[in-house]
Amino acid sequence: ETTKTVTVNVNGDTTPETNEYFRVLIGGATYGTIADRQAVGMIDDDDATAASSFLRVSDLKKLEGSGGGTTNFTFTVTRSGSATESATVDYTTQNSSAKGGSDYQPTSGTLTFAKGERSKTITVKVVADNVAEPNENFKVVLSNAKNAAIADDLGIGRILNDDDPKRTPALQINNVSVIEGDNGLKKLVFGVQLDGPSLKTVTVNYRTVDGTAKGDCGCDFDTARGTLTFAPGEIYRSITIWVKGETKVEADESFQVRLSNPINATIADGTGIGTILNDD
Repeated sequence: ETTKTVTVNVNGDTTPETNEYFRVLIGGATYGTIADRQAVGMIDDDDATAASSFLRVSDLKKLEGSGGGTTNFTFTVTRSGSATESATVDYTTQNSSAKGGSDYQPTSGTLTFAKGERSKTITVKVVADNVAEPNENFKVVLSNAKNAAIADDLGIGRILNDDDPKRTPALQINNVSVIEGDNGLKKLVFGVQLDGPSLKTVTVNYRTVDGTAKGDCGCDFDTARGTLTFAPGEIYRSITIWVKGETKVEADESFQVRLSNPINATIADGTGIGTILNDD
């Protein structure tokens, strides 16, 4: 068996009122996991007499996309009944398991239906990330209709995960340069980045390696070694190396920062080149 049904009896009445909704929740799964624990039951009011034009917003489910950027979730608001006059309705997004700012871009506004116009759309931009996570929901809510009644004020946007939970993110380090100066210390900052967030803690070791610039003798820069730790969801960390200023005329010099021993990640580019630019 792959399908079962749950029946909820709704009490009819003759009172004009706003649309109402309730939830049906499932839990305590045995020999299975729960991908979607909540369903919304909408009770559409059929007693409104103030308008003969009725507005409804659709539900939508769609893959979130990956690789950065956003995916457009387009909801349709339809107008039934009479359309002999223009009508307006406000809309706004609301959080559910999906959170505005991190999972989608909050939006709000007003739709205007011209005479005879039957449908309008609302577009919400969903963040296309590389995080393996449960499916998530957000809401699009209609309110303050003019020259129309709202028959369905709640649209559910379901963001379907399309990321492989077994995917291992990759690390890379950038190349940087700095003018050495005549004295004191200058900061050289290497950025280390994951190509996507991880649900696990990621660690990687690093160390400096001499090139034409020397650190082991303390001549050109301070040697460094250590471990970077990325908390779940973090994608960027930095390594700071201190370069020593001097007045000796010489060619530009370079050294390396190398990554090694990653845990819960792979290394796509494990060598960062630090270049010390001569200014004498």
